[in-house]
Amino acid sequence: MLSKKWNGVDDDCDGEEDEFLNRLGLILSNYDKSSGTVFLENGNIYDGPKTYSSIPVTWDSANESFEISVYGIQSSVDAVITWSMSGYSLEVNTSQDGKTVILMPIHCRDTEESMQIQFCDEGSSIQKLKAVVSEDGYYTEIEWNIMVTIWVEPQSMNWLSSIFSSPTGIIGIVTFLIALSAGGFLIGIRISRAKELQDALEAYGVNPERLAISPENRGVVLPSAPDISWSNDENP
Repeated sequence: MLSKKWNGVDDDCDGEEDEFLNRLGLILSNYDKSSGTVFLENGNIYDGPKTYSSIPVTWDSANESFEISVYGIQSSVDAVITWSMSGYSLEVNTSQDGKTVILMPIHCRDTEESMQIQFCDEGSSIQKLKAVVSEDGYYTEIEWNIMVTIWVEPQSMNWLSSIFSSPTGIIGIVTFLIALSAGGFLIGIRISRAKELQDALEAYGVNPERLAISPENRGVVLPSAPDISWSNDENP
């Protein structure tokens, strides 16, 4: 009697393909799975559910991408693999052969993806990552516990970042620097002219204090000008 292999072939010619196989043991991954169940195509449980002793996989979502893969599934099985995380489809994050998923870093202040928004709202928490391996007559569900650590950028830092990155902000910064340089240039000219005047006065032996109005002469009321109008009688 020929031994059964998971290859999509009726190895023992009994009319059944890939029956009596430990699919949960044959499907491997770069991370330890937390649970798994094999179902018949009608939804009845064929094997499991099984729970595995594994610690959650940590994903520093603010700084790192996350990549997970499954292997041990021969191409002759003609299996279709679909991925989801906490109920959200990961189709756009899945490789062409379906065996790898890559999640990009999460920027909570700048995201429009529903899954990322939910993770940011929940904060650091354990999320369920699921792979469903569908084949003729069976489908296998495997789950991983992912500890997603969340960091939300403070509002002030986000505001500064938007200023430095936006075209309007860049123009404003350049304008400010030009104005600052012009102001410094004008101040430098005034200081230079004041120094030249000081040097000229010293060259002629003039003390700048002599040019100033002494306190005792301040506020002196000058007499009014004499009345020099002539009357008609005084005309010759």
